[in-house]
Amino acid sequence: MKRASLETLAPLLAELRDNPALEEIRLAEFLLDGQPFLHFHEDDDGVTADVLLTKRRVSLPVSTAGQQAELLDQVYQALSVLESRELDRRRRRRMRTADEDQRA
Repeated sequence: MKRASLETLAPLLAELRDNPALEEIRLAEFLLDGQPFLHFHEDDDGVTADVLLTKRRVSLPVSTAGQQAELLDQVYQALSVLESRELDRRRRRRMRTADEDQRA
């Protein structure tokens, strides 16, 4: 990726790097729970982010501040859904364990 593109993405990358759920494995390439989640690339139209949102990969333009804000909104929404699902799984697991303990 060109230096100018990286400079344009600097605030966005800083925000993504600050998120403890994401791991940057290479410059501008992030994993979520050890799985590919987000990366950036350039084409004739500018910089694009490929991100895994709710089980499908989408490409979003991120050349402008508004586009970057939209990407962050989408990323945070996806992370929120995943966190909510994980909390539900834990809650159900605790309930099953409590039920099994009562039966024993």
